[in-house]
Amino acid sequence: MSTMKELVDEIVQIEWDMFQAVNEGGDPASCQEDQKTFEAMRKAQYNAWSEEVCRHLLEDYKKARDDGRNLLAEKFIHMMKSSDPEQYQIALESVPVPSDKARGLAQAISDQLLVETEALHEEFPYIARTSRPLRSSQDSLYVTSVETYQVGEMLTYSEKTLQVLHDYVMESAKAGTSTARKILENTVRHYGFINLIEANAAVKERMELQNIRFAPETDCDGCDLDDCSSCDGCC
Repeated sequence: MSTMKELVDEIVQIEWDMFQAVNEGGDPASCQEDQKTFEAMRKAQYNAWSEEVCRHLLEDYKKARDDGRNLLAEKFIHMMKSSDPEQYQIALESVPVPSDKARGLAQAISDQLLVETEALHEEFPYIARTSRPLRSSQDSLYVTSVETYQVGEMLTYSEKTLQVLHDYVMESAKAGTSTARKILENTVRHYGFINLIEANAAVKERMELQNIRFAPETDCDGCDLDDCSSCDGCC
């Protein structure tokens, strides 16, 4: 049986291969040429989940690959629902339509993660200033919210995977554990910080030295802050 590391590595490799096939034939986006950051951001998320969730997700990716589906491309289509509704209705015809149950589970998971993320933003305001807007109501053609990314991605998961992930996130919350916090802790460790306190202080100092204010204008180049991670959502 595969270890947790092996599960996560395999999921991320399949994702990367699918990501490379998005917009195939056209010019690649900058994030499609940065495998190191892509892998780090994806692993930060999956290593915050349970082994059971990752096993189910890997099966989803393997089945999709065998069926000729690109779940990364499908995710981007689902993300268009709030940012480009007209184009979304056209593109939706090319992907499997999620069931009402899947939509409900995805939204419930996202709602809980957003509550946890809001708490993190209050506790670590400078990290928050390098992040995307939280809510889909804040989407535009240039900026995509955390909620839209989360829901768009989860709508590519099977109902079984969504149910297992839902149970994990909710049970963790009841036990006093924030899944969103675990993901963010994994993320800042990738950038060399010991913990969120150190990362928040470093961002504060850098912002003050550069005299800048986070003001996102595009999806992949949100501010002038060196090492800004605002574009990690495109992964």
